[in-house]
Amino acid sequence: MLAVICGLLITSTIAFAELEHDVQKSERLLAEAGPHWVWVNDINLYSLVNGKAYLVDGDSGRFLGMLGLGFFPTKILFPTD
Repeated sequence: MLAVICGLLITSTIAFAELEHDVQKSERLLAEAGPHWVWVNDINLYSLVNGKAYLVDGDSGRFLGMLGLGFFPTKILFPTD
């Protein structure tokens, strides 16, 4: 039995996959929000420590951006000025 295990260890090969690198990009949005832009909270009960909110254009359904909200987010408060 030991000889079989040693033989498998010696003859086995290890394969490594070359993964593509993630390209992160950022874009500037308009100075003023569009009339139908919506913030959508991502309420994930299994991961309350990693809250997120997504900015979506309600007309086209296009994803515009994301905010990390931290632990157990309930709402987003923006400055009034």
